[in-house]
Formats: sequence, structure tokens, C-alpha cells
Amino acid sequence: MQAVIDDFCQYLQVRHSGNTVSAYRSDLTKFAAYLETTFGIRAWTDVKPRHIDLFITSLAGMKKSSLSRKLACISSFYRYLVRQGAVLENPARDIDPIKVPKRAPDFMEREQIKVARTVSEHETLLVAVIVEVLLSTGVRVSELCNANRSSVNSKDKTMTVIGKGDKQRIVYLSDRAAVFVDNYLKSRKDVDASLLFFNGRRMTRFQVYRVVRKIGERYLGRKLSPHLFRHTLATHSALSGMPLQELQGVLGHANVNTTMIYVHPSKAIREHFDHAIESMEPETEPVVDDAGKDV
Repeated sequence: MQAVIDDFCQYLQVRHSGNTVSAYRSDLTKFAAYLETTFGIRAWTDVKPRHIDLFITSLAGMKKSSLSRKLACISSFYRYLVRQGAVLENPARDIDPIKVPKRAPDFMEREQIKVARTVSEHETLLVAVIVEVLLSTGVRVSELCNANRSSVNSKDKTMTVIGKGDKQRIVYLSDRAAVFVDNYLKSRKDVDASLLFFNGRRMTRFQVYRVVRKIGERYLGRKLSPHLFRHTLATHSALSGMPLQELQGVLGHANVNTTMIYVHPSKAIREHFDHAIESMEPETEPVVDDAGKDV
């Protein structure tokens, strides 16, 4: 069963990031272990819908978003097996999807952004670069860690990143971010190609997480992650009126529906709504009888 998982993960590598592939591998490996331990199943052809249902039930207490991801992973895996002719049908096909309540992503307010920027300046140039680039580009942490010196165009204040599915896109550096990046690269004595460089090698996702988590814990009294910077840029861009299609391109979303989660209620939206309602109102007030009914 593990060999089949390995084949599936190799197939995924063509269109998904390494983190996504690792998550799928982990979920499917745990599912396979559960099947063998609980039911003695050692072949994917023997799996029935009830086995998947019981596996998801066994994970009670886990966040709905995590359960939904695991179910989606199993379903995607079986769709692959059906296409390969390894199984006749997808046992996860008729299982009801797990409803995940939608909520607006968390983000930093302007005052918190100001604090994060101020404290990063008093750390090192590298820390300041991480904070400023995350804030101005909204890139994923893997995209930042994989960026090279050549990815940065100082003249145009842009940076080229490789996103999910190996799709290339251009993101924009603020004036402030461009200055910090330029100063940081000039201060480097090495000839390594990587953009972020620490202790003799390219920085890892964990190291970037540690940098921003330290800022959050020490100075903001809250959890801070690289992805929160992405949410912050996206939310403030949407509130400032950036068209969704443009924001979709900046964030590298394949579907504009993903970008829609950053649309928060705002004064501008309220004004547009009030104007629309006003345009639909009749020119005269409705006539109401003594009983309060429209005549």
C-alpha cells in the first residue's frame, strides 16, 4: 500500500508544492496504518466507504478544516487510482463532505504592522528584510525561502517567485522593502545564489517561522506566522479597493473564489450598497393606511 502512496506522491509533485505532497503522504500513510491495524486491510481495493467513515470518526476532536482536508486527500487519491485502473470506483465519492465554517482570515491592524516594522529594524538587516518582503509581497513562506538574488529586480522593485504548481508570478516590493533588500544584499560577503541566507546556507521555512514568531511573542503579545503577513497584505489590499482579479494575480490563487475570503465589510462597500439601494427606491414614499399596510 505504501508503494502506491509513493507513486501517487510522485504524480503530485508535477503540479503541487513539496509541502502539499508531504501533507498528502502523511495523511495517506496514517490512513493505511489505520486500515491494517483496525481491519487487517492490506490492499486499497478492499477499502469500503464505511472504512473511510470510521477513520474520520476516529479523529474526533480534530479541527473540521483538518478533517475536511484528510477526506479530500483520500478522495483525490482514489480518483487517481480510478484513472490508473487500479480500482473500479472511488469509495469516498458518496461520503458527505465535512462542512467547514467560513470565517474571515486573521490579519494585522495598522498599529501592529507599525510595531512589527519598528522592532525588525532594531534586530538585523535579515530580519528587517523578512518582515518587509512578507508585508509588501504577501508571498508564501516556501516562495520566499526558494527565492534567489536574481529573483529581485531592484530597478522595477519587483520579485519573481515560483508558486504552487511551479507557476511563476511577479510580486511587488514597496519602496521600504526594496531599500532593505538592496542594503542586505550589499552587506553579504558570500556568493550564494539564495536571497535569504543564514549561517552558511539558504534559510528554511522553520527559521523564517522562528523569526516572525519571536516578534509576535515579544512585542505584539500574539501568534505571528509568515502566512499572517500574507493575510494582512491581502486584507488591506481588498479594503483599499484592489480589484479581486488583480489581488488574485498577486497572491497566485488559481481560483478567484479563494481570493474572495479577503473581502471584509468596509465603509466603501457600505457606501456602494447604500447608493445601489437608493437607486432602486421609488421617488415617492409608499402610501400606508391606518393599519400600517402598503396601499
